[in-house]
Parts: sequence; C-alpha cells; structure tokens
Amino acid sequence: MTGTFRSLLRKGNHNHPTWPNNKNFFFLLFFVHILHLMTAVLAYWYNLPLLYVFLLIVQTLFSFLYHLKHSRWLLRLADWIFSIMVIIANLYILFTLQNRSEWIMDLIVGAPVVVLAFFLLFSSDYQRHHIYWHLLSILIILIVIT
Repeated sequence: MTGTFRSLLRKGNHNHPTWPNNKNFFFLLFFVHILHLMTAVLAYWYNLPLLYVFLLIVQTLFSFLYHLKHSRWLLRLADWIFSIMVIIANLYILFTLQNRSEWIMDLIVGAPVVVLAFFLLFSSDYQRHHIYWHLLSILIILIVIT
C-alpha cells in the first residue's frame, strides 16, 4: 500500500456490491437509490433550499454510478465528496434552518443510527450490510427533513 489518497481510491473493495458481483443485489440497490431520490422530492416538498435538493440528487446519481462501475476511482471520489457534502448540509439544516427546539431528540435518535451504520459499514459481511448503510442514510435524511 502506497498510502496515497489516489491509491486508496483505486484499491477499492473487491467485495463491493456491483452489477457483475450480484444482479439481485444490484436491483435492490437500484430500489434503494430510488428511495434516496424520494428524499429529494420530500426536501422540495418541505421547501428546503433548492441547493440541498440538487445536492441530494447529485449525490444519489454519483452513488448509483459508482455502484455500477466501482473500479473507477473518479466515481468513488465523487461519491465520497458528495456524501460528505450531504452530511454537512444535513447538519446545517438540522441546527439552523429547522428553527425548532426538538433537534436534541433528533440527535438522541440519530446518534445510535450513525453508530449502527458505522459498524455495518465495517462489518465482515459487506455485501449484505451495504444495503442497510444506504437505508440508514435515507433514515437520517428523513429525520433532518421532517
């Protein structure tokens, strides 16, 4: 391992769920990405900033493309960057735009979800648990939006 960021992106995870690895899994992942797009529709419905709605759409697009061609390091980088941008936007919306005092309850609910997601991400059965990672991501966005 060379230790460079680009080599980390290129190595990838050979067990990463993609079309050639498992077609049934791909269709499930496709469905999850459709659900993820629905969060953008809900964000628009709740009159959240259009930039946030656009960010959710772009992140979903790059995530889906990355799962199609996970060997492409540029798609992986875009997936990571836009995912981090969604996390930052979620925190911004949660703490500033929602104008509510109940955000502490969102943290009480959301913190265990994030911890669970972290353990699922680094579990030994990555193929099976990766869907849960995406579903937890959708849940966190729904917590922020509503």
